[in-house]
Order: sequence, then structure tokens, then C-alpha cells
Amino acid sequence: MRPRVKDRCERTEWTCGCGIELYGDFQVDDECAFQMLANCLQTEGSLANPPVVDPSETPVVPVTPVQKSKSQDPPIQPSTFPAATKPSQTAISPTKPPKSPKFLALCVNRRGIYKTLAELDMTETKSDAEAFLMMKNAYLQNLGLRSSLTLLIKLVTVEFVRFTLWNLRHGYVSVCDRPRCVPPKDRTDYDCLPRPLPLPPMPPETFIYYLEHGESDLNPNRHVWLPRLPKRLEKGVVHCGEATDGWGIHIIEGLN
Repeated sequence: MRPRVKDRCERTEWTCGCGIELYGDFQVDDECAFQMLANCLQTEGSLANPPVVDPSETPVVPVTPVQKSKSQDPPIQPSTFPAATKPSQTAISPTKPPKSPKFLALCVNRRGIYKTLAELDMTETKSDAEAFLMMKNAYLQNLGLRSSLTLLIKLVTVEFVRFTLWNLRHGYVSVCDRPRCVPPKDRTDYDCLPRPLPLPPMPPETFIYYLEHGESDLNPNRHVWLPRLPKRLEKGVVHCGEATDGWGIHIIEGLN
């Protein structure tokens, strides 16, 4: 039996790529944004869930005007041209501006009170399945000595947090705000769509489910959750020096 819908929230339900029925409760301040999310989740396939593309990344294809010939002579067949005198046709490749790098931050419990920062380059990531495979690998790599205790601990939930990097050498961070903290609308150095964003960006239970399951269990064409997760543009927090704040995802474990 599912719990009742939380106060000031609306619920949407959908089917995961593995066939499991999932649901999520969202704090709705923008009904249109919520309905768009629900429609994407309830519709399978790449056409229903296209990647979010910045207008600046749309390729520009030059158009060459066709000029009318002033001569009435019959057209010359291509085979009558010697190889050296055939009119050259220069192929013009579409120009595409470089993508702005995007870094997603994971805060992973290391030992004791310490939390370490793992930043993932999501610039070329094109699906939720690919993104969660990257996050799962990064999480396992950053467990440190705790990796030997994986049978004793389990993933419990995630929180969307604001953090501060206070130790650049070890990548230690302190969580300053939680559990539904996302970059303000005026922070142009962060990318998360749409804005305003119905909270949470992703239901914690769904996040854990996606993180625990393999890439083969998820719809490879679905690109719904990654655009909603906060990603820092241009460069990661670790390249900005100590005492830099950021937004990301804190993975929380408990005893198995």
C-alpha cells in the first residue's frame, strides 16, 4: 500500500523500463511544468522524451542559393566531364558551437563525519540510464575503506543539498542546506530545467531505485531526470578552490 500524497503535493505514476510501477510526489507551484513531467514519464520512447537541447547548440547549416543559367544550351551530362575538369562540390559541414561543460556533484560519506565530493562530467551524456551508471560507478569508487562493508550497508535515500568545499586535497565538503535545496533561479552558473523546478528534482525513492539497478533495466531512450538534476557549468567546484559552494546530491546509507 502506498502512503498518502504529501501535503501541498501532487502525485504522478509511471512504469520503469524494467516493468516496475513507480510513483513520485512533487510540490507543485507550476501546474504546467508538473503536467509536462508527468506526460514525459508516462510516455515511452525517444520521441516522447527528447534530450533537452540549448538553442545555442543547434547546428547552423549554410544555404547556397540556386542561380539560374543564362544559357539555353542543353545540360551537359556528368559523364562528359573529364575527371580533372568536373565542377568541384565542396562539402560544407554543419557548424556546431562547442557544448558548455556540465558537472554533476555527488557527496559520498567517506569515514566518520567526512563527506567527499565526486564530480561527473555529464556534457555528452544522452540518457538517464547512462547518467545513473556513471553515478553508480562514482559512488562505489569513492566509498574508500567502506567498500569492504557493502554487505553491511544499504542505500536509504538521497538529499538535494548545498555544500561547501573545505578541503581541496581530499575533496571534503560540508553540507550547508538540505534536503530539497536547488540553485536559485538567478544562478546562471548552474543548469537544471525547467525553472522554476517542481521539488524534489527527482523523488529520492526513484533515485535509489535507478542507482541500484543496472543500465539494462532502464529505458535507454528516456531523458527526463538528468536535465532536472543540478549541474555546474564550465568547470567543477574542485577547480574553483576551497570555500567554494555548490549544489548536488548527498547519498545516505543505513545498516543493511
